[in-house]
Amino acid sequence: MICKKCGREYPDDMLNCLWCDAPNNQHVAPEPPEKIDFSKVLDVEKNIDTIILKRIGNDCAQESEEIENKVAKHPAGNFMWCAAILGMGGLLSVFFAPFYIAFFHRLEIRKNHTIAKFTSAYISSFIALKVIVNGLANITRKILESNFFREDLVDFIKFAMDTGLFLIHFWICGYVAAFIIKRLTPDYEPSEYKLTSVSATIYSIPTLILLSIANNYLFET
Repeated sequence: MICKKCGREYPDDMLNCLWCDAPNNQHVAPEPPEKIDFSKVLDVEKNIDTIILKRIGNDCAQESEEIENKVAKHPAGNFMWCAAILGMGGLLSVFFAPFYIAFFHRLEIRKNHTIAKFTSAYISSFIALKVIVNGLANITRKILESNFFREDLVDFIKFAMDTGLFLIHFWICGYVAAFIIKRLTPDYEPSEYKLTSVSATIYSIPTLILLSIANNYLFET
C-alpha cells in the first residue's frame, strides 16, 4: 500500500500508515472467525464414536439408513461385559480381550469381515481413547501440583480422579467392543448373540484370573 499523504509504502493490512499515521481507506476488515458450536464440541459420545469409526474403515463408517436401523436394534447394546471384565486384568488382559471376543463371535464376524479387522479396530480405538484420557488426567495433575488448591482438597480431587479413571477405563473397554461388533455384525440374531455373549462373559472371569497372574509374573517380577 502506498500512502496518499506521505507517499511511502506500508503493509496493506494496516489500519494506518506506518510513517505518518494517515488512515488506510482501502483497508478491508478480516472476516470474523467462525462461531464454535460448543454443543458439538462437548458431545463426548459423538466425538468418541467418530474416533472409533475412523479405525473401523470406510465400508462401516458410511452407514446407510438400513444399516443404522440394524445397529440401533443390535442385541449388543452399548456395552459388552466380557470386554470390560477382561479390561481389568492388566495390560496383557486388555490386549488379549479383542482376540477373546473375536473367537466367540468369529462365525458372525467372518460373514462380512475378518477377525483381524475387529482386533485391529478394537486395539487402535482403545489406545487412541486412552491416550486422550490419560493426557487430560496428566494436565489435571500438573494443575493440582501448582499449589493453587488446599492440600486436603488436592487429595480429594486426586482420589476422585483415580476412581473416575478406573470407571472410564472399564467403560471404554465395554463400549468400544460393543460399538465395533454392532457395525461388523449388523445381522446378528438376538437369540444367538445372547447365548454367545453369556458364554463369553462367564468364561471371561477365569480367563481374567489367569491373565492377571500372567501379567503380574511378566511385568511386575
